[in-house]
Amino acid sequence: MKPITVDRITLLQYVFIINGYQIGVGVLSLPRELAEKAGTDGWVALLISWAIGSVCGIAWIKTMETFPSLTPFQLFEHLFGKTIGKLAISAFVLYYGFFTWLIMTKTMLYIKTWLLPKTPDYLIVGLIAFPILLIARSGIRDVGRFCELVFYMTTWMLLVVLIPIKEGTILNLLPVFKEGVKPVIDAVEVTVYSMSGFEISAFLYPYLQNKKYAVHGMLAANTLTMLTYLLVTLTCFIYFSPAEVVEYNQPVLNLLKVIEFRFVERFDMIFYAAYILVTSTAWLPVWHFASRGFAALIGTRKHAPIVVAVFVLCVGLTYAVHPTWNQSEQFSKLAAKAGIVLAYLLPLCLLAYVKVFKKISKRREAR
Repeated sequence: MKPITVDRITLLQYVFIINGYQIGVGVLSLPRELAEKAGTDGWVALLISWAIGSVCGIAWIKTMETFPSLTPFQLFEHLFGKTIGKLAISAFVLYYGFFTWLIMTKTMLYIKTWLLPKTPDYLIVGLIAFPILLIARSGIRDVGRFCELVFYMTTWMLLVVLIPIKEGTILNLLPVFKEGVKPVIDAVEVTVYSMSGFEISAFLYPYLQNKKYAVHGMLAANTLTMLTYLLVTLTCFIYFSPAEVVEYNQPVLNLLKVIEFRFVERFDMIFYAAYILVTSTAWLPVWHFASRGFAALIGTRKHAPIVVAVFVLCVGLTYAVHPTWNQSEQFSKLAAKAGIVLAYLLPLCLLAYVKVFKKISKRREAR
């Protein structure tokens, strides 16, 4: 296969696509989930999952470096043959397709709860997804440009979230490991799913202009995500008491209600509207690659019609199911289990298999 020479992305676009995919609606409830598992020591689990994710992300990239001209979909068939290769492709298509609908659903519930309570759920999904459809059906370069633009437009949001920290007390965080190490280890299960998303670096690798910085870019994106989660979580832990933070389903949104400016009365409403842009960068890349994966399964290079089909399927599924917050939590747990296998376990096994595969190939060539 020839290296991809068109539709290339820059290192910054590579970083922002990974970071945008990792940070979705889950950050809003993450402080509560960590507090339920490990109290105010939950933030330590973020550091552990960051280290685990970084190692697995490096494994993905090292695997791709062995066959730099292949996409992951082509790599699966090259290593395992057509039958098993197509099964591996199908697993990612189903996972990314389901994740696309899941994030759309969570965004819809978030909008329906705080902004448009009387608007039908399927209509909200259609309205928020249609503009993104126009980008998803284009090339990966357009996806990268959009993610980069959204990052620059929404950086101020993290700074705003930090404002209430001055009214809290850092004593809420002390002492560290107040209940031992075990609760922190238990909380890693929550953070591992929140930190997943680095695996998309393997799908972006063939399109990266300067591939020698692929590991650096993945680590930068992973670190940026970890710092975002860490700052948001620590702010909630410092502002709310340990008992209070678990009472709110989405503590970050409750935190915004205390922020006031003289020039605007309901600043939280502006934040809610802007946050829709952030969530769109979570489902856009996976929507794009789920469509490319399905195109590879049916033997076509045109993924645009499949993007439209996924859009219709997501709207139709929302109309049929009418998902609730409880259902979305159950769906998230299901996606988390699949994510642990595909994002964390698969790259380690794949890298080991590639090493053996290369040795066997060299022996055959020597004969």
